[in-house]
Amino acid sequence: MNKAKLLKMKDLTADDEMIQIAKQEKKQKENPAYWYSPERYRYGKFLKACVTDGILKVAVFLTEYMRFGGIEPIYNIYIDKEKEDFITYDFMYRKWSNAKLDRLAWPEHAKSREVFCKEETRKCIQEYLDTDTDPYEAVLDYQMDIREKRLNEKHRKLTDKWKKRMEQIPSLPKDWERWLYKVGITEHFIFYEYERKGAKQGYCTWCEKMVPIVEPRHNKKGKCRCCGHKIQFKAVGKASEVWSKEETAYLIQRCQEGFVVREFRACMRYPKNYYTKPMRYSYEQRRIIYDRELNGTEYYYGNYKRRGNIWIEGHLKAKGFFYYEGDEPYYAGKIYGKTIPCLAKQELRYTGLWEFMKNSEFISPKHYFAAVKEMPYLEKIIKAGLFQLAKELINGSEHLEFKDKKELGKSLGVDRFRLRRLREKKGGILYLEWLQQEKVKGRVIDDFVIRWLEERHIKPKDLLFISDRMSEQQVKNYLERQMKQIDMDAKELLSLWKDYLTMAKRVHMNVNDPIVYRAKELKKRHDEMVQKVKDKNLVLRAGDIAESFPKVDAICGELKEKYEYEGKDYRIIAPKGIEDILNEGSALHHCVDKNDNYFERINTRESYILFLRRAEKPDRAYYTLEVEPDGTVRQKRTEFNRQHSDLKQAERFLCKWQKQLQKKLTKIDFELATHSKKLRKKELDEMRDKKIKINGGDYAGRLLADVLEEDVLEMQDREELAA
Repeated sequence: MNKAKLLKMKDLTADDEMIQIAKQEKKQKENPAYWYSPERYRYGKFLKACVTDGILKVAVFLTEYMRFGGIEPIYNIYIDKEKEDFITYDFMYRKWSNAKLDRLAWPEHAKSREVFCKEETRKCIQEYLDTDTDPYEAVLDYQMDIREKRLNEKHRKLTDKWKKRMEQIPSLPKDWERWLYKVGITEHFIFYEYERKGAKQGYCTWCEKMVPIVEPRHNKKGKCRCCGHKIQFKAVGKASEVWSKEETAYLIQRCQEGFVVREFRACMRYPKNYYTKPMRYSYEQRRIIYDRELNGTEYYYGNYKRRGNIWIEGHLKAKGFFYYEGDEPYYAGKIYGKTIPCLAKQELRYTGLWEFMKNSEFISPKHYFAAVKEMPYLEKIIKAGLFQLAKELINGSEHLEFKDKKELGKSLGVDRFRLRRLREKKGGILYLEWLQQEKVKGRVIDDFVIRWLEERHIKPKDLLFISDRMSEQQVKNYLERQMKQIDMDAKELLSLWKDYLTMAKRVHMNVNDPIVYRAKELKKRHDEMVQKVKDKNLVLRAGDIAESFPKVDAICGELKEKYEYEGKDYRIIAPKGIEDILNEGSALHHCVDKNDNYFERINTRESYILFLRRAEKPDRAYYTLEVEPDGTVRQKRTEFNRQHSDLKQAERFLCKWQKQLQKKLTKIDFELATHSKKLRKKELDEMRDKKIKINGGDYAGRLLADVLEEDVLEMQDREELAA
């Protein structure tokens, strides 16, 4: 609407009759029975209207203002019925507004139930809007209708597009219902009547008839002697109504753009005493339309903007108890097989799905096609019969280095002989890694040795520290002997073994001597070596470290100016060099002086070692801190790698220290910190993959990665501690 033209329309001001009625108005409580009831006028608002050049102008006056002589309206509402538009002019702020009547800023006294208008105004508004509703309500209803219409038009641009794409979806196969409840649902039962001598027959829900049974027991699992399907026995007297678990089933069909994956959820309910007539429940909740390049668009069935159920483009949200908990996951399920052979000749030709279905009972098509799109070589792996390898790649549990060669074996880094072994032994990625190691070493590792290592998640790189002195067979035998002596799994023993040899080398023992590297009592020799390293002359130890990590002393010397800080109760002190760090570790009996990883991190500026002291005892070791360049605290440990309750108070001081430190940091410090954070995350992920656990102390049995992650004090932690 032309705003300048609207402002030139006839002015509507309050007349004497309106002012007189307004002056007679008195505020009264809406509900006198309640003391907190608001006080309002009977007529909180007055209306006056006129029509000029096809535009309705409605002036709204406030009783409160007219009582004190005000004749101008607070709002002028303009309605153009032909263009289906409205706009409001606010006299108080001298500006235009697109808000409806109910969204305008009304004072409390104006919110009365009744609105006063003369008969001529009533007639003017009702005739223009073609209604017999109260004038004020008529204006509001008209505005709401316009808004609703515009909103529907806005949504229709999207919904019409979605509906058009859904038109290409074929109808369900004729036998879909039967397949869904017979094959798609995998949980079936045999209901039997209890007999003292043992029931001889029961009703199989898959066979849908009475079948012979032997020694049934309520909730016992077994197989139907007729159809061979897995079942669970249910005694009719003990079972009330029985529900099968809700399962996922998929239907893949050809469509104009390519193909569509349709996801269904289904279950069965067997009422008490009516188990031969089950209630069937199923619904389609998601669709993914794929083009021929495997680019998928997801849709879910739901109520769009509270305007009815339709197929909506987007991700289905998982429902929690009170809220949505992220995207609903895709579960593996049965895939309807009759549509696949035809699709496998065209749309699914290079996906290997048809071959994979023959060797995998449950599949998630969403994850499968995402894996094929990311790893096109997956088709070759599947068609070569390497199904276990394919499953691990689809699940994303492992990464595969695939070279683009003509022969699949060469692409996988093995020869034909080893490729055949991989297929015959149904090996996965770890089995493949051992075959690759075989080829590099130029010797054969027995299959039972590889399988033993694979079952314990031991990779070739895990044996690098000893592979130059012992074969895989010898490593297996050695670990098995040690496992009989020590309550540790093979993975933990490897870590202990590696740590032992590292310390033995540090004290200049001949680690190539079988008596040393193949210690009979590994745990005992390890503990002895810890004591040796501890007792070794600090000067010599510091010299060894300085030789291996030449930058550590210089970096420690730079820390004082930037990282030292003193408070009322605590101080943070920087070490002067390697010897200070060794003394700290010796005093608190933890691993900072024994593990070269800390010095390596200092040498590369990944992290630094600082000392937390009590202000009144600055020379006495209290807590050792491992700190990243931006002040993020990785670890806070006192005697024997422990933490005590007094640390909570000290953490408040650490937060203050972190805050003041930010002002001293340079751009280089922040870049180092970003890199450090990535390395920390990578290290923790590797620990989780290896499932490294703590053997003793306060955290015995817990994953080391979880304990280390809980110890990290980052910037976001400060506000919580300061609260």
